[in-house]
Amino acid sequence: MKYISEKTFKMIAEKIESAESESSCELLAVFAKRSDDYSYIPILWAAIAALLLPAALYVLFPLSQPDIASFSFLQLLVFVLSAMILRLERFRTMVVPKRVKIKRAAQTAQMQFAVHGLNGADAPPAILFFVSFDERYVQIITNAKVQIKDNIWQEIIDKMLKRIKAGSLDSGMIEAVGEISEVMAQKCPAEPEDGFNRFPNRLIVL
Repeated sequence: MKYISEKTFKMIAEKIESAESESSCELLAVFAKRSDDYSYIPILWAAIAALLLPAALYVLFPLSQPDIASFSFLQLLVFVLSAMILRLERFRTMVVPKRVKIKRAAQTAQMQFAVHGLNGADAPPAILFFVSFDERYVQIITNAKVQIKDNIWQEIIDKMLKRIKAGSLDSGMIEAVGEISEVMAQKCPAEPEDGFNRFPNRLIVL
């Protein structure tokens, strides 16, 4: 499934270029379909299901007494089938606890911030706009050279989350980048010596 259209890529690139021409800040936009493959989560749930099998059999069939070989086979079967089903694309993210998804998405955002050198001593004033789709996670991170209050960014984040939940990812990304651009122009206007473009003027997809 393609999550973002070519038209959206183009419009975001244009908005980033326009934003940086009117501001002393640089804007980096990053999109992740998912911040982790969570491969261990289905296995964990499958193991729990297999371990709970004795209790389930006792409740459902209190008079049955399967032999050890049959019981071991049932446990193995439950484990394998559960793991296979829960690893399917449509189920995998559903079985991941919300706090785990949020933590992993936040870590990925911070990693992207560091990987692109936004927190380096020689980095220009920079803003990272990060969206992780499956986790329904949006974050805006700035380095110490950008003095903008968090509540301004939170309003943009809240709007973006509503757009994702409403199924408006493309328009939401474009509008969010546009809103960030307006904040950049107002709070960090361009200065005469600006003009060095360190980061790509496009949406980066992980």
